[in-house]
Amino acid sequence: PQIDEFTEVFLQNLMHFGPNVEYEVVRKGFFPRGGGEVNLFVEPIKSLRPINLTDPGKVVSVTGWCFCAGTLPIKVAESISRACKDEIRQANSPVLSGVRIDIETYKEAPNAAFGNGSGIVLIAKTSTGCVLGGSALGSPKISAEETGRRAACELLEAVECGGCVDKHIADQMIIFMALADGESTLRTGPLTLHTESAIHIAELITKAQFSVRNDPNSNSWLIR
Repeated sequence: PQIDEFTEVFLQNLMHFGPNVEYEVVRKGFFPRGGGEVNLFVEPIKSLRPINLTDPGKVVSVTGWCFCAGTLPIKVAESISRACKDEIRQANSPVLSGVRIDIETYKEAPNAAFGNGSGIVLIAKTSTGCVLGGSALGSPKISAEETGRRAACELLEAVECGGCVDKHIADQMIIFMALADGESTLRTGPLTLHTESAIHIAELITKAQFSVRNDPNSNSWLIR
């Protein structure tokens, strides 16, 4: 995932288990050259507390960051952002009715990124404290507009799935649920192969036992 998605979505969900994590983004890097640098500062804890994320609530805000770096002009980021907003607006999703879409668009400073790149990260927050995301990276193989549409579709899938986390976060939560001191419950959207694999591996490594069932009243799944 992009570093902004890691810090603004994954870390926010990880903190439900109790750890305190701070970070410093020195610079971003882009495929295939890389060159990004991030410092993480983690305060050790004796145990992880169990989570009970079962109520997705209602979406109260959608914010985002859309950027370009290197020799790419700012109009690339502007095109991504505009296409993303248009796609969300045209979807007319009931779960986003009345919710403002606020995307900051900018060009990275020369010392804040290594190489050429572009991308967008969207963050949806709900009334019950859930944090879900959608994102896309620019590529020479696709238009800036398609990058924006991909991010919009990913966010729409996340907020409409009925889960408390998006599909990219769900599988990453499994190992922490297995290691937590007590029983955890997590509501997700339709299970991905990554999540099913994470459950299988976590059970083998930790001897924790998981149960998964579909909620007949929604499109979501409950993982315990």
